[in-house]
Amino acid sequence: MNWFWYAVIGMVLLSVMFLFITKVNKLGVRSELVYVLPSIFAVLFGLIYIFSVKIPFVVPKSAWIFIVLAGLFALLGNLLMFKSLSLAPNPGYSLAIISADVVLVAVASVFIFKSEFTLIKAIGTGLAVLGIILLGL
Repeated sequence: MNWFWYAVIGMVLLSVMFLFITKVNKLGVRSELVYVLPSIFAVLFGLIYIFSVKIPFVVPKSAWIFIVLAGLFALLGNLLMFKSLSLAPNPGYSLAIISADVVLVAVASVFIFKSEFTLIKAIGTGLAVLGIILLGL
């Protein structure tokens, strides 16, 4: 299976997760708890997966600073995302704006990783931004 299908399946699974999160918020659970509690289960399930498929736990020392920073940004970004999900009239609106991160990642990747950014990809990125703007109106 190529990256595209992994992304599609991931998108479906994350969509279900966001709907569950919104439901739990509407049941009166604070957004901070709605973030932390599923995260605990995600870590547990992740550890079970890593140990069950016997992935060697080898991480270069130079990667740790990026791992720690990714964790910090994940915490802050997810807390804000979960708060926005709890306040938005439709969770899809909030997620559409948050999904603008693809634009930032695509553009930054050109400079950081020397990724290709063709005219077609630029047009697609522009249309994604336009869609996000329209949802925010």
